[in-house]
Amino acid sequence: MVARTRQALFRGVNNYVPGMSYSGDLMVGAPKAFSLGKPAAAAASAISANAGAANALTTYPLNFEMDSTFGRGIRVDFSGVPGTNAVVRLIGEDYLGQPISRDFTGAAAATTTTPGGVIFWKRITAARMTVVASNAVNIQIGTTVILGLPYKGNIAWQKEGNPPALTAVVLANRSLPDLTDPQVTTSNDPRGGLTTTLAPDGLREFIIGFEGDPFVNAAGNGGLHGLRHFFIG
Repeated sequence: MVARTRQALFRGVNNYVPGMSYSGDLMVGAPKAFSLGKPAAAAASAISANAGAANALTTYPLNFEMDSTFGRGIRVDFSGVPGTNAVVRLIGEDYLGQPISRDFTGAAAATTTTPGGVIFWKRITAARMTVVASNAVNIQIGTTVILGLPYKGNIAWQKEGNPPALTAVVLANRSLPDLTDPQVTTSNDPRGGLTTTLAPDGLREFIIGFEGDPFVNAAGNGGLHGLRHFFIG
C-alpha cells in the first residue's frame, strides 16, 4: 500500500502523536523559515475596549483571534480605577488549539493589571471576573509587542521590515521557553517568544530562521511544542 501523508490537521490536533503536530514544518540539520505575520501596532484596547463590566461576578463569552501567526502577548487594563484589587481570568487557546487560562490582577489605585506569566495567545474565548472591582469600570484587552514562536528551539536568523531585511539576533529579546513541569499560574510560555527589534505596525513582516528542540524531560514531557499550558476553567 502506498504511504500517504496527512495533509491537514484540524487546528493543530494530531490524534496519533499530539506533541508532534506540524513537526513536518522543520528541516533536519538546517534552520527553517517561519513568518510570524504582519501584526498591527500594540495598543491597550486593540482587542476590546469593553470586554465586560469589571464590577460584576460574570463570565463574558468572547471570540478574538490574534493577528500574529503563532500567537501574541496580551495585556489587560481597566477603563478606570477599579477601587479595589480585582482579578480578571482570561480563557483561550494557543495556535495549536491547546487551552490556556491566566489571571490578571489589578491594583485598587491603578488601571493596568499584572499578567500571570508571559504567554502567547492565538484566541481569547472568555473573560471572567473572579474578584470584582468596586467601581463601575470595564475590562480592556490589548496587545503587546512580543510575538509567539512555532516551537521550542533556537532562532538562527531573523528578518524584519517592509520588505523584511536581515537584522541581528538579540538574546535579550527572547522570552525563553519555561520548563516548569507541570506549568503553574505564573509560568511563562512553553515555547517562548520574541520581542522584535522594529515595532509591529501592520505592514512590517517578521521572519525567523528556526531550529527546533525536540528535547523531553525525565518524565517524557516537552518535545517541540514544550509543556502543556496551565489551564483552569
